Amino acid sequence: MEKYFAYLDCTINDEIENNISDNIRYINIDFDNNGHQGLFNKIIYLSGLVRYCLKNKNVRLIEPLYKIGVNHHTLDNKGILFSDIFDINFFNKKMENIFYMVPNTFVDKYNLKVEILPHDYANIYGWNIEHEEYINIATKLNKISINDNILLKVLDSLRLNENNIIIFKDTLNILGNDYNAIHMRTESDWPNDWEKLSIDTLVSLYNTSCLNENKTLFYSTGESHEEIKNKFNDINIKNHTFQNSNLLYDLKTAISYTICLFSNKFIGNTYSTFSSLISMQRELIYKNTENFSYNNSCIYKRLDKGLHYKKCFETYKDASSYVEILDSLPKTY
Repeated sequence: MEKYFAYLDCTINDEIENNISDNIRYINIDFDNNGHQGLFNKIIYLSGLVRYCLKNKNVRLIEPLYKIGVNHHTLDNKGILFSDIFDINFFNKKMENIFYMVPNTFVDKYNLKVEILPHDYANIYGWNIEHEEYINIATKLNKISINDNILLKVLDSLRLNENNIIIFKDTLNILGNDYNAIHMRTESDWPNDWEKLSIDTLVSLYNTSCLNENKTLFYSTGESHEEIKNKFNDINIKNHTFQNSNLLYDLKTAISYTICLFSNKFIGNTYSTFSSLISMQRELIYKNTENFSYNNSCIYKRLDKGLHYKKCFETYKDASSYVEILDSLPKTY
């Protein structure tokens, strides 16, 4: 966690001269066509736009406006800017000499003309290429570094903005320094064939596993918070979640993601981008290997460094070489 809060001189004055010019083409992406995508799907799209700008040196990305509202199903016409969630100056400092994201406030300040690209651009340069790179990464799992992959570099450059770090720290004060976290992807929009388990099943799996260590359990989910809370309370598992009705859904997602990122042990769903990116960032950036998944109604130790999801998951002929069933491990694990 020290690395996350490490001080960086994030002033941007020197960058303005290099990134504000009549010779630069400014772009943004139309997220309206896919507004219901989760925040970390959009982060993969962002990595695609970074790649697009790297291939076109005179192009700069205006910070994205994400249009998802107060819950998983309600669009908000106003939306939320990247900088309303993350520290854009920190992001640009970490991406220094690679990429520069132009703050939205510069559009009016410098009278910039912005070209809105169709959503397909983010898909072509984001998901499609990242899947190919994940497969390449998987062949050298023990040799990977942040600079090997654009998405890893983007993840390493994300930090909540100053106001949201205060909210994050307030939640940490409740959880303490030693807590576990689980991403309960049980919402009504989740496909049944993507390892969707019932709330009762997930609660029971955690309760009977060796991960139940009398630590506070943070659970992240988009629905049924009170139901989950009551079920954990019924079996005397101290639990907590993050909910704030005054915040838009994507911001709540980012705060929950960060809480999960720094948990002692993390359990997620390999078909979920949210879960897989947490596991990837924990292992490849923060060197925390205590990552687990609940595939096939069992809890597994993840050995794939967050690389198994959707298409990439299906490319492996022998998934058993990347996961272990916890039941086969000593209870003192």
